[in-house]
Amino acid sequence: MRDFEAEGTDVYRLWTIADGWVERLGRDVLVSFKNQAARERLTTEYFLWAEAMGFNAQRMFERFLPKRNQERQTPTNSGRFQHRLAQCRDGARSAL
Repeated sequence: MRDFEAEGTDVYRLWTIADGWVERLGRDVLVSFKNQAARERLTTEYFLWAEAMGFNAQRMFERFLPKRNQERQTPTNSGRFQHRLAQCRDGARSAL
């Protein structure tokens, strides 16, 4: 961690397990997990590590990583995207 800080880098992955990981994003921490057991393990290990290293995050964010498409949120533009060709005043064409 000191080597990263010496280079001015404060965004990097702290560690990874099979079902998730923990990343440092400046003074924030992001915990990404695929299931509740991984979430509990990662957050517990983070707090133990942070105490040992003297690292105090301002905020902790969590992100659930679904395993199947059915568990993911539907995209806002889930319908078919139709391209339309537009011609600008200068003759350039662009897909809309």
